[in-house]
Amino acid sequence: MNNFSFKNLRIDGLAVAVPNDAEQVMDYEKYYPDGEIEKFCVSTGIYQRYVGHRKK
Repeated sequence: MNNFSFKNLRIDGLAVAVPNDAEQVMDYEKYYPDGEIEKFCVSTGIYQRYVGHRKK
């Protein structure tokens, strides 16, 4: 991680956007050996991801 220091600079606001389309990580369970996705979720705390766009 980088740490920068600037004189005479101020951040007044911050904006972010997260897509509405959430995808469950457990949906990928069929592509991996038994228990691997569950171990991943428990060890990382990641249970879903947000997708900006996907092919339908």
